[in-house]
Amino acid sequence: MLEIVTTEEDKFCLLRTILLFLLLKNLSQFNLLLLNPKQKLAKHNRPVEEWLVQIEGLSVVVLYEENTIVDEIWLTRGESLRIPKNQYHQHTNHEDTECLTSWHFDGDITEVIQGLRALA
Repeated sequence: MLEIVTTEEDKFCLLRTILLFLLLKNLSQFNLLLLNPKQKLAKHNRPVEEWLVQIEGLSVVVLYEENTIVDEIWLTRGESLRIPKNQYHQHTNHEDTECLTSWHFDGDITEVIQGLRALA
């Protein structure tokens, strides 16, 4: 008899497999964001929809309308979030440990990637 195991570790292994598939399918559309403890990125937006998947740790995505915070979404391991194109947001790590988030997008963000590489 086939038994499906749905422990947290099994879910995490499945998530890693899916992310690996996305990585191998299209390297230009898959990225990893590592935030150090207490680190936050500057508020920004993207010209395409973003899909975030929390790999490890806990992160917070703050959504803005102009300069007003409209929502704070807490992501734990395995949770995902879609951010509409042109939505201003900020990635934040309130914790004392690193957090790792994958982000995937459909569309052309060549200029965004070039800008990020210039900062590295």
